[in-house]
Amino acid sequence: MRTPGERAEVTIQNCRFREEVRLADLAGGPSLVFRNCIFEKGLCAREAEVGRSLRLEDCTLRALEGREAPIALDLKDARMGQELALFGCRLEGVLFAPGLRAERDVRVRGCVVTPVLKGLPALLHLRQLGEGRERLGEAWRQGAGDGIRTFGAMPAVVLDDARIGGDLELSADLPAHRQQRAADALRLAGPAAGKAVASRLFGSVRGRRLHVGGQAGLFGTRCHGYVDLTRGQLGSLALFSPEAEPYVEGPQCHVSGYLTLQEDTIVRGLDLQQARIEGEVVLDRLSAGGRVDLTALHTSRSLSLYAAGIEGDLALDRAAVGEDVSLYLARVGMNLDLQGLDVQGDLTLTFATVQGYLTAFGRGRGLTVGGTLNLSGADVRAMELRGATIRGKIEVITGTFRRLFLSLGVEAVPDDGDGTPRLRPKPCRTQAVYMTAIEVEETMDVSGLEVALPADRDEHERERLRMEQEGAGFTLTQSHIGQDLRFFPENPRLLLERRFADRDDVPWQVVPVGWDVAAGVWGNLVLQANEIGGALDLRQVRVEGDILLNDTTVGRDLDMGAGDPAFERFETRCRRVDAEKLTCHGDVDLTGLRAQGDLLARGARVQGEVRLLHGPERSAAGEPPAATEPARPGYARIEGRLDLTALEASHVVLSGDNVPDPAKDVSLERGRFGRLEIVEPTPGPLNLSKISVDRWVFGDRQVPSAEDYKEVLIRMDPFDRAVWVDVETTLRNQGEDGEANRIYRQMRWKARQEWKARRAHRRWSWWVPVGLVPVLVVLAWRRPDLAQFLAGAAFLVLGGWAVYDRQGFYGMILGFGTVAWWPMIGALLLFPVSLSLFSQPAYVRASTSLLEVLGAEGRPQGPGGAPGLEASPRDLGVDWTWHDGLAMTLRYQVPIIPAVTHTWWEAGGGRLPVLGLTAERYALWLTLYHWIAWPLFLIWLAARVVRGRQT
Repeated sequence: MRTPGERAEVTIQNCRFREEVRLADLAGGPSLVFRNCIFEKGLCAREAEVGRSLRLEDCTLRALEGREAPIALDLKDARMGQELALFGCRLEGVLFAPGLRAERDVRVRGCVVTPVLKGLPALLHLRQLGEGRERLGEAWRQGAGDGIRTFGAMPAVVLDDARIGGDLELSADLPAHRQQRAADALRLAGPAAGKAVASRLFGSVRGRRLHVGGQAGLFGTRCHGYVDLTRGQLGSLALFSPEAEPYVEGPQCHVSGYLTLQEDTIVRGLDLQQARIEGEVVLDRLSAGGRVDLTALHTSRSLSLYAAGIEGDLALDRAAVGEDVSLYLARVGMNLDLQGLDVQGDLTLTFATVQGYLTAFGRGRGLTVGGTLNLSGADVRAMELRGATIRGKIEVITGTFRRLFLSLGVEAVPDDGDGTPRLRPKPCRTQAVYMTAIEVEETMDVSGLEVALPADRDEHERERLRMEQEGAGFTLTQSHIGQDLRFFPENPRLLLERRFADRDDVPWQVVPVGWDVAAGVWGNLVLQANEIGGALDLRQVRVEGDILLNDTTVGRDLDMGAGDPAFERFETRCRRVDAEKLTCHGDVDLTGLRAQGDLLARGARVQGEVRLLHGPERSAAGEPPAATEPARPGYARIEGRLDLTALEASHVVLSGDNVPDPAKDVSLERGRFGRLEIVEPTPGPLNLSKISVDRWVFGDRQVPSAEDYKEVLIRMDPFDRAVWVDVETTLRNQGEDGEANRIYRQMRWKARQEWKARRAHRRWSWWVPVGLVPVLVVLAWRRPDLAQFLAGAAFLVLGGWAVYDRQGFYGMILGFGTVAWWPMIGALLLFPVSLSLFSQPAYVRASTSLLEVLGAEGRPQGPGGAPGLEASPRDLGVDWTWHDGLAMTLRYQVPIIPAVTHTWWEAGGGRLPVLGLTAERYALWLTLYHWIAWPLFLIWLAARVVRGRQT
């Protein structure tokens, strides 16, 4: 058909074309408008060249004859100098336009495209869709079979290899606003947009390798097949206009099949807000130069952005996905918003890169994932998930994050009558957490995290899940955390108000406080072989299994403290704690720990303080500073063993209250401590073997007594002499010699008890006391004199005791060398006896030297007239007084200072009335005793005098 070139527009209306209409060459012709026409055998413009516009308004096009497929409008390889527009048309065949070249826009608004069905309604308003008043009749239902699959097999719009210079619109139609773009028309229409006529495509939209210079949009379109724009290049793609959101009612775009833009499709932006896709949404290897907005997208199947490259933001907030969401190898140049995303399957971000923030927090519904959240290999600048619910597990292997938050959010609850919804804290919930070899540059916050097995599973299924996780509910191993790792929020109210409040008065249902917020883990809490640059906060954690901190390095404090004892009293509950070879560069506060089993910290190194007891300050009298302050405000409670073997710490504080079971031992073996503080009550069996302590503090006093030290040391098992010596040395260095001696004596008695316990198992240990029996029998037979018998028996008993129990004898006599003045008590008691004895001339005789000087003539006559061998002072006519007796007493009782007088006399003569000893034998034993007593006494005295002068 040829038209005059001088006309700018030719309009053909109210016509019925009974034969096929073919447009051949309109290169120089006017714009062509068909209005309210019927093409009974379709319209063909294959390879036609239209110099200006081609526009069809309210027309009906039936299928062309002689085609393999039902084609109503054939635009294959056609050339359009300006726009191609179809408004309110009905196509009973395919809109077939592969290879189309349009210099400007292609607009398909309010059209119904049904390649194989009859009897569809002419108009369908969006308001009717929203209100559920859709009436499609029975004809298409009978032909549709199972619905979606039938339509998906037949294309409704084919745009393969087409190139469109302007916009591509498959949208709803507003007759009063046909001159504007579809998005602008819906926005300008305001409330009248609800009367817009929706486009209905009972088939698929296929635009493989489609090139659109402007925006491609499906606004208010119902597509009952799939949308395939694989390898396309689009300025942007939108399935919903955000400007129309306040006005348009009902679904904005509905695709009954799948939507695919895979295989290197290029778009400047992608907008699928509120779109409904019944099939899969496949955006694999999509290349988007701007924002990809999938807000409130609804798909019954999966969403895949495999290897997609998005330069702007990716918004998935309030989206609903019936199966999995995959961002495997995806790259997001800015932020990824997951707030309100509801995924029934897995959410996979394996090896994904997010250069901005990955967030899911707000007052509304949080992130919900029905399966696993997989972040393995992900590189995320900052990840902040608050109040998220992950029904499967969270798995991260070799991920990199600047910050990582799985912490508290808020949720709104129904108001209590004043019209204002109330807020309450909402923790993150998941089935398990498994993280290994990850790196977090700053803080990792999992405060309030609840790790629990699903309550709707039977016990067999729950046991299977336990075995899958190897009994660990939360696992973080071989990872690097640049700053803090927190399981507890310091001030939850302030934190949540800063993040979520938009006004000063926050309508809390219950004001959040610290002791109401507790992280929970169903199995073990595994934090092994990690490097934490800041603090590790484990307050208010409830762990059903063990807390494992083996080989972990903490840059600052490790906190399981009870907090302020006046009102907080935080508790960390678990089965047992294993911190073997833990390294902490700050303090370790365990005052809030409640362990059902053991606390093991073998080989741990702590540069600061290890505190198991939070008590009042000590006073000189050992009493609390105030009567109103409780004696034990907070303390760790370990029901099993406390094993601190080889622990190195600058200060350790513990008490018997920490290990209430007296049968459970406390081991500090091979420990190295700057200060060891053991508060009463003293713990039960205490192993202090090979311990090294710079300062010991025992008891409840600032300056503990020897009794305080003894109370601790006597409980030491096994016995280690070096520990006692260390304590003794400490006391001596403090100038407490008396206290040090008491410790030394107690040590020796303890050693004696250990010796007796070992000796009790040897049969020969009884030979010495049993062997004394025949000796005493012989002595009684040979010396029937009772006094001498008793003296000999006492000597033998003392000698046997000294042989059999050297330690006991030594301790009893000399206090193990610490009370060398004790033998001088015997000397003082013997002094009046000796003075009385030697003051009597009958017990004194002339010495051999004096008898030689006297000669035979001067000696008294013995029996038979011979010179006598002995001569008493009385025999020689010497007046013997008590002064002479004093000189003799000093000679024998102070033998190390020989008397210069009375050298001519010596003990001798008659027998003593007691024990039957002669004076000579008495003097012998007296001298022997004092030769032992005086050196010990003088050495002890000299040491005291010299040390005193040095002090």
